[in-house]
Amino acid sequence: MNRLINFLNRHKVLTFLLGGLYFLLTVLLHLEVSKISVWFQSKLSTAVYNNMLGIIGLVVVSFFSLYLLNRIRKGDDRKFKILCLSLTITLVVISFNTLLSINIEYIHFLQYAILSIPIFSITLKFGETVFWTTILGTVDEAYQYFILDPDFKYFDFNDVILNLIGGGIGVILILTTLSKLQFQGLYCNRLSGKWFRSKVIIISMVLLLGLLILYSAGYVHFSPGPDSTGASILLRRELPPSAFWISVAWGKTYHVLHPIEGIVLTGILVGFYSFIDFKIWKKI
Repeated sequence: MNRLINFLNRHKVLTFLLGGLYFLLTVLLHLEVSKISVWFQSKLSTAVYNNMLGIIGLVVVSFFSLYLLNRIRKGDDRKFKILCLSLTITLVVISFNTLLSINIEYIHFLQYAILSIPIFSITLKFGETVFWTTILGTVDEAYQYFILDPDFKYFDFNDVILNLIGGGIGVILILTTLSKLQFQGLYCNRLSGKWFRSKVIIISMVLLLGLLILYSAGYVHFSPGPDSTGASILLRRELPPSAFWISVAWGKTYHVLHPIEGIVLTGILVGFYSFIDFKIWKKI
């Protein structure tokens, strides 16, 4: 991992191009991936297919956790790394049981964990990596909602959070596989300035302010209704479900995040991964 990140960091233009190409393929191949998923469902049944994917996901998460725990055991700063890994695996398990309508959606974890590696190689900061991964994941969901499937019922903040957690998995992989000595070799500059000068904070505030202005002006609305007449951007094309939990025939129960829930969760989780930077820089 150290050699890979060193190489990518030394060749930032190449890294940017490779990361951009990977992201474009991730976005543009949705239909093809969906067709494969539908084909498997037709050969089995949605319930069997979903249960099979759930077992595969459990096995992968278990082996991934054991691998990282073994790396942590041989490295330094064990308690902090175990805490970060534990919280990330907890997020995976919780989202697996609350945000997924069908288990194939855990592909978001893999897609955005991979994307986080070139992003980290450019930023060299955990919080910024998760932030930019989430921004790109939001662009991905916007493409699906506004362009790919205009009949879809709502802008999927569930998937935005899954993309974010995928980015979190990627940075935890980097955190637990690199030693303090390797971090010292990678970073020649420390965090500087006040926290409120952080790119993550500044860009987040600009985006939130822009959203508030558009919402106040009536250009953006969360769901259809009398107040949403004339809204250019509607984040739901039908009224939200009356029940908190939605059950589907193949045995999954999940919750559809309201935009405000999604935004608040995003802020909390990006803040958590940003905290890793301050802990790491303190020790270098």
